[in-house]
Amino acid sequence: MALASGTDLLLHEAIGFDWVQDDYKETDAATRTATIEHHRKSHTSPADAGSLAAAAGPR
Repeated sequence: MALASGTDLLLHEAIGFDWVQDDYKETDAATRTATIEHHRKSHTSPADAGSLAAAAGPR
């Protein structure tokens, strides 16, 4: 959060995670788990992006 404090612009790649679970429901369990975990580590949910933006206090 310290890096974003007082920023003029805070940009996140936000995705809804429901589609990942739906899109990979026919995939084997190991691939599905790895894919979901990758998306959770690499992206921000819309709700979390909003919370982070509010906490950062952009101008």
